[in-house]
Amino acid sequence: MKNSTKYIKRIVSVTVFAAVLFCAVLYTYNVLRWKDTTGDYLSSLEQLKNTPKNSIDVVFVGSSHVFCDIYPCYLWEKYGIAAFDMSVSGQDKDSSYYQLKNLLKTQKPKVVCVDVFGLTFDKHAVEGNLYRNMLALKTSPDSVRLVNDYFEGDTDTDKGDFYFRWPIVHTRYRELKRYDFAEYIPNRYLRGEWIHFNVGEAYAAPASDDAFAPCELSQKNQKWLERLYDLSQKEGFSLVFTALPFYADYQTQPLMDAAASFAGKHDIGFVDINRKYSDVGLDYSTDFADSSHTNAYGAKKITEYIGSYLKEFYDLPDRRGDSRYTQWDEDLAFYKRAENINALEKAGTLAEFVDLFKENALPEDYTLVISLEYVNILEESDEDFLVAFEKLGMIRDEYIKGGKWIFKNGGLTKVHGNDPGAAYIYELSPHDTLSVKFIADGSKENVMINTEDYSNVGSYVDLVVYDNNIEEPVLHKKY
Repeated sequence: MKNSTKYIKRIVSVTVFAAVLFCAVLYTYNVLRWKDTTGDYLSSLEQLKNTPKNSIDVVFVGSSHVFCDIYPCYLWEKYGIAAFDMSVSGQDKDSSYYQLKNLLKTQKPKVVCVDVFGLTFDKHAVEGNLYRNMLALKTSPDSVRLVNDYFEGDTDTDKGDFYFRWPIVHTRYRELKRYDFAEYIPNRYLRGEWIHFNVGEAYAAPASDDAFAPCELSQKNQKWLERLYDLSQKEGFSLVFTALPFYADYQTQPLMDAAASFAGKHDIGFVDINRKYSDVGLDYSTDFADSSHTNAYGAKKITEYIGSYLKEFYDLPDRRGDSRYTQWDEDLAFYKRAENINALEKAGTLAEFVDLFKENALPEDYTLVISLEYVNILEESDEDFLVAFEKLGMIRDEYIKGGKWIFKNGGLTKVHGNDPGAAYIYELSPHDTLSVKFIADGSKENVMINTEDYSNVGSYVDLVVYDNNIEEPVLHKKY
């Protein structure tokens, strides 16, 4: 009897230890795992996971060309189309197929648009993109098949590292940041796009009138297109191929033409923006961040062009006003805030900044931190600054003294008087702490958010805009 009891205790101990070890490893892996598909913790995979089942009507699949060039928020605002970008930086052919299969486990889209830039390469040139694509899916039979297909014929790579993931992700200890431990808030509702307003140099437009000259597809490229077609037939969605703009030359444009030829034979829609750029209205001097990726201005033109195409040829419902689609409303609101911040960033004068802030910023959206230093006597040249700040409720006498203010929910509060007293501490969010103080020699570390310095080094007026919705600073402006 004693032996039996002892044996049972040993089994229970081993079981409990194994359970604790499993939970510890699982938690550690969750911290260390790769969490972005575009960069800066933005992840279409996380956004998909947070999307209600069977709510996506149109899916865009592809590489960075998709998340830079197609903004679902535009489709939502103009047409009420519930679209989603299932895109990953450098997405290869195998990854696009298996990531689409993964999406189809929870969604039943009416249309799937696959960008065929994947025809131009077989392997990743950037290690980070390799990891983003190979480690994106949860461990499953499909994640194993993805690794096998991608590394088919490769005898130099240890595929086991990609099967088990741990040998790769355990190297991330020194680079861990906040969002490895806490969810990045935009991943709760964004629809896959990467919103930015950067304008690159002027680029040469493609030769859209080049003769249609499809080349012969490689075996791997042919297999990819056939797999996508077969999947569309099996799952019942309409398939559309897109060729979003990139620097297509005499080697790559024939690949796009080959995809167009394949599409024509299989009754698949095809939109080649390189050949349609003048119809789209693209300006290669203002609409691109670099030669292969548009900014928000170019994305608006491309998205609306493709949206018009989709509305003409496919029966897509207008989901606006449906309570199941609040994420698309939030996505559009996020874009509008990004648009506002872009305008504030470009404001040439403080008066222009304050007017834009008062006109476009909802009181609950932002916390504005204002810092004025070295102000003792109101000079004539400072009058414009005072007039601007008076619109926020600042008093002349307090302005002259200088100090630190917080503007939130329509009200301005002075929180520090630029005296050698103790620092003022303010909790911006559960994760971010604002600290303001005054040290006269150089003004370093006078305005801190956590460990980041936002002080008046080399400036008279210092402004920090903190987005209360995503709980992070979004603009640091000096005058």
